[in-house]
Amino acid sequence: MKDVSYKTAISRKLMSAPLKELMCKGLINHDQTILDFGCGKGRDVKELREEGHMAVGYDPYWCTEGSWALGNKYDVVLCTYVLNVVNKPTREIIINTLKDLTNDGGKVYITVRRDIKKMKINKNGTCQYAVRLPFKVIKENSSYCIYEMNI
Repeated sequence: MKDVSYKTAISRKLMSAPLKELMCKGLINHDQTILDFGCGKGRDVKELREEGHMAVGYDPYWCTEGSWALGNKYDVVLCTYVLNVVNKPTREIIINTLKDLTNDGGKVYITVRRDIKKMKINKNGTCQYAVRLPFKVIKENSSYCIYEMNI
């Protein structure tokens, strides 16, 4: 089956709620290097840069020119609403990749949707999965859950 998960990326006018939450909690600082892994159309990266952060984005479909970023390590790696649109084996690969992209002592923030109760297939052929992870929860509400993984 062809991977069509890229179709789930949306165009945002403002930063995502999870990024806003991380910034409000002071978990993202100006002295950190930041990678937004699976950045989709890149709005969070744009917002971070406009606020003076050293941020880069990578997405295998929407932001492939950022593929050079995968050769570096970062203080903070964000992965927002990615793991809900890939199957479990791919999820495990992504989590290992996130670890590899993070500096020692760095943090990975993974956000997954909470409004998905069981796997569903959307009209555009994409899948959405309910995801629970064994990491520390930073914030959880009915819309999303932000997990923190320490490296």
